[in-house]
Amino acid sequence: MHKIRIDIAHLIAGDFAAGAAMITFGAVLGKINLQQMFFLIWWEMIWYGLNEAICVNFFHVTDAGGSILVHTFGAYFGVACTYGF
Repeated sequence: MHKIRIDIAHLIAGDFAAGAAMITFGAVLGKINLQQMFFLIWWEMIWYGLNEAICVNFFHVTDAGGSILVHTFGAYFGVACTYGF
């Protein structure tokens, strides 16, 4: 049986990803229903993880607390989704 390792670094990363999702909620509020919201957030978590990995590991983006990556990704992802819906 494989154990899933959870430590404080993983919890903080999940907290930042949830923050990006809440910012996206504000952009799509009133345009999509609950089922679409689940689908949207499922894809957002995948793209957020990829975006963070590319920005941090490839471009060496650093900011205090990670707020630039969270806010810009959440806002632009929400605006792009409203264009699609």
